[in-house]
Order: sequence, then structure tokens, then C-alpha cells
Amino acid sequence: MLKKSPQARIQLIGSLFVLRKGYLTFLLFKWFGWLRELFLHIPKEVYETLGFIASIGLVVSANRFDEVNRLWPILGGSLLFGAMLLITNRLHGWEMKYDRLFGILFLLWSGVSLYYQNATVGFIAAGAFMGMLGFSAAVIPCGYAIGFQDKNSFARATTAGFILLACFVAMKVVDITTLQVFEKGALWFGAFAGYLGILIASSVWYGGKKASYVIMQVITVVLGMAAIAVGSVFSIQPLLGIGGTFFVLYLIEKPFEIPDKSATEFATIGLGVSTVLGFGVWWAQNHMDLVRPFLLF
Repeated sequence: MLKKSPQARIQLIGSLFVLRKGYLTFLLFKWFGWLRELFLHIPKEVYETLGFIASIGLVVSANRFDEVNRLWPILGGSLLFGAMLLITNRLHGWEMKYDRLFGILFLLWSGVSLYYQNATVGFIAAGAFMGMLGFSAAVIPCGYAIGFQDKNSFARATTAGFILLACFVAMKVVDITTLQVFEKGALWFGAFAGYLGILIASSVWYGGKKASYVIMQVITVVLGMAAIAVGSVFSIQPLLGIGGTFFVLYLIEKPFEIPDKSATEFATIGLGVSTVLGFGVWWAQNHMDLVRPFLLF
């Protein structure tokens, strides 16, 4: 009789376990298949209503939890309500208006964060506010897309991002804690939307006259230096990290905007930028304590 190796025995046991699960699944469908038919005959509006009730119930039930465990029903209920708004639009075939969707979520999440004094929900409320103004993020095949819906929302969201950022930086500097639950989200989303917008607006490919292009370079440099200075002096990490990161991206982009480049000139610029960038990465890796505050992640 041949002896089986330990690996063969493990494979045999695994195969038997898989077969057992398959048999059990088949029998469960055989015995309880009528439940599936029952669920299919229940109107979709019932599930829709139950979803909204569950989301509100989770948020309300957080009063029964202590401070440590309160986050999960609050956050779960808040996110479930947002998901149910999307499902409702899909079920009824309504036109998706993201500004209204994010506006509703901003009001709801703001109320929840203020009532429970929860900074996590305050963070996503700030994100909903920027989404209401046109800032968006989406998952696409093999990547992510972060930006603005159109030119109107681009100008609106960029301006609002800097206003939001300025207001909460000022509140942090003078130590006003009235809206502290929104501080992290407002600083993060305000800085991200604002500096992403200014990076786009300062690009030669965005369009505009030569004079406006020069003005945008001055504005971008001033705002970039301001992010580093204010973020460093007052220890505002989102401003320092996001503003610093986008300012580095701005400096990397500028050499490639030199007009009328030949292939040789383009290759020379690429070699120079890659050399400086490579040296910068090497230096940063060896001085991470100094560099870390200026990184987005």
C-alpha cells in the first residue's frame, strides 16, 4: 500500500471539505429555495423603506453605546443612508443629480456629527460639501479619477476649497472650537480641492491668454509657499502635506511647459527633471523625519 505524503493528505482533506460545502449548499437551496421565491415577490419599495429605517435606526441607536463603541453605528448608519439614496435613484429611474445628493448628505451628516460631536462623520460631511460644489472622485477601469465635473464646478469648488481652508485655518490659529468636528475634513478637502484646482489652472494646457498664465504662476507660487509657511508655523498637517505635495508637482510640471521644444530639448528636460527628482527621492529617504510632514500620505 502506497503511503501518502503530508501534502497529498492536506490536498485530499481540502477536496473533501470543498465537496462537503458543495453538498451542503445544494441541500440548503433544495430545502429553503422557497424563501428566495418569497423574497422575490416582496415589492422593492419594501426593501427600500427597510433600508432607510435601518440607516436611521443605526444612527439613533448610537445613544445606547458608550463613547468607544459609538462610532460604528453612527458611521454605518450615515453611509447606509447615502447608499440608500443612490439605490432609490436607481430603483425609480430618476435622473442622478449629484449636487442635490451631496447637499442632502451634507445636511444630514453635519447634523449627526454636531449632535454626537463625532469628527469622523464631520470629515465625510466636509467631503459631501465639496461634492455638492462639483469636486468629485470616481473609480475607473485600472485607476482612479479625481477632479471636477466641468469648468463651472472647477472654478466654484476651487474657490470654495480655499475659502473653507482659510476659515478653518483662522479658527485653528485663534483656537475657536465651535465647529471642531469639521476641522479635519474642512482642512483636508479644502486643501486638496483648492490646491488641485490651482495646479490645473496654472498649467499651460488649461488655456487662457499669456498674461493670465503669468498671473496664475505668481498666484500658485504664493499659495504654495503660504501652505508650507503657515502649515509649518501652526503645525497644520493637512495644509502642510497637501499644499507641499502639490507645490512639488507644480515645480516638476513647469519645465515641460517650455514652448516649441525639439525632441532633443524634450529629452534633455526629461533627463534633468528625472535626475533632480531621483536625487530628491534619495535625499528624502535618508532624511524622512524632515520630509514626512510635507508628504500627502
